[in-house]
Amino acid sequence: LVVFMYPNLTVSDEFRKALVDYVTNGGKILILDSPENTGSKANSLLYPFGINIDRTTSQKGQLKSQENWPTANIDAAYPIEGAEPFLRINNISIGASLNFGKGSVTVISFASIFADSSMGITGDIVPDAEQRKVFDIEFNILKRIISEQERRDN
Repeated sequence: LVVFMYPNLTVSDEFRKALVDYVTNGGKILILDSPENTGSKANSLLYPFGINIDRTTSQKGQLKSQENWPTANIDAAYPIEGAEPFLRINNISIGASLNFGKGSVTVISFASIFADSSMGITGDIVPDAEQRKVFDIEFNILKRIISEQERRDN
């Protein structure tokens, strides 16, 4: 799994081609972005896969999952187009994935919730109930990526 957290650097066509080859041959990528990343280049990583983060209108509200995941209040997220939604606000996709070749691409557009300020600042902090929900959401996203590959392999 290759994780891109707040991508803000321009990538070359050669890098994008290598990324597409990686996913096509079974690799998994996770792109974590949010409205706070004002210099985002996430769409330059996503467009070869037909996915787009619509950065025109930020959404806020309560996170809903198709699975039985914890809920959390999201202050800012952008709609995701071109991939299968699994996390939503007001029925708008803000967490989505796409199987591509033998691999997958997963996109989260509310990644600021996973920043230190929401997760307890240091690893020494025992999470309270609200922080635990955020930890559980993050773990569930990672488990979903891994289990999706296991389902495809069987």
